[in-house]
Amino acid sequence: MRQATSLLAAFLLAGCNGGGSPDSDLLPSGDDPRDLCLNSQCGSPRQLVDLPDLENVLVTDAGRVFVTGQQGLYEIHRNADGSYRATTLSGGCSGIMQRESWVYALCTDAAGASAVMVFDANAAEPVPESIFTLAGMTLPNGLAAGPEHTLFVTDGPIAVEPKIVRLQLDPANPRVVLAQDTWLATRPDYPNGLAIRGKQLYTTLFNPTTAEGEVARIDIRAGGSAGPIERIHTRGIMDDLEVAGDTLLVTDWQSNRLFQIEFDGALVQETDALSYSQPSSLAVAPAAWFDPPAVLVTERYTGRGLWVHERD
Repeated sequence: MRQATSLLAAFLLAGCNGGGSPDSDLLPSGDDPRDLCLNSQCGSPRQLVDLPDLENVLVTDAGRVFVTGQQGLYEIHRNADGSYRATTLSGGCSGIMQRESWVYALCTDAAGASAVMVFDANAAEPVPESIFTLAGMTLPNGLAAGPEHTLFVTDGPIAVEPKIVRLQLDPANPRVVLAQDTWLATRPDYPNGLAIRGKQLYTTLFNPTTAEGEVARIDIRAGGSAGPIERIHTRGIMDDLEVAGDTLLVTDWQSNRLFQIEFDGALVQETDALSYSQPSSLAVAPAAWFDPPAVLVTERYTGRGLWVHERD
């Protein structure tokens, strides 16, 4: 029980991490995601920007990079000399994702409430605007775009009632949220990261009683209801996950490593333990930034900044 209690404490600290990913994984056409260097034999981490308490990273369809953190929402720019810089767009946020020409983020609004904020993904100087206040959620966290004009949000890992929530967008105006409902109650598991591919939702779960974490797949059925939870990969505390082609990229928060699995859960590759310091989220980097393709990684708490895992 002592081990489970200590793991729960660590998981609660990891709670502000997690996020979502767009349906597009931004791999160049024809590239095999298994050719990504996500192990310590072919590559290593390199810090791009030094920022505190980062959470999630989003690479838009146009190749722009946004990261969220406890202290801000930032856009990351590549300078002409190959260095990188950050500009601040708003206060602290967690989940972030793109749907068509809009970027959505889970942030704290001016009144201190948990809110959905949105900005134009193509604006020269994006201005996030609060469009919806979330109700009955302890820690809105992972965020992903679902079918039929929906957004999905995880409430965990310190939620009073751990769950995955569904938001219905107005088909005529994607800046309007029409309704919020609980899509799936997940107790005794606490959901964290979130990614959607077609009509299959992937999330990372943690059970504080068994001290066990899992990557799970849940079908979004016809009519929008949730199918059963299919547990496809088991290990300790995991945070965010990202679709990359026909694989998933996942952060292992407990072992401080990154790993890649098939959709059936089979391990493809992983970095050594302690390769990172509390990695929070990851995404395939813009093709214009790195050749061959590389993976962007954020770190939280004991870590710091935005990193790239690239070939040596």
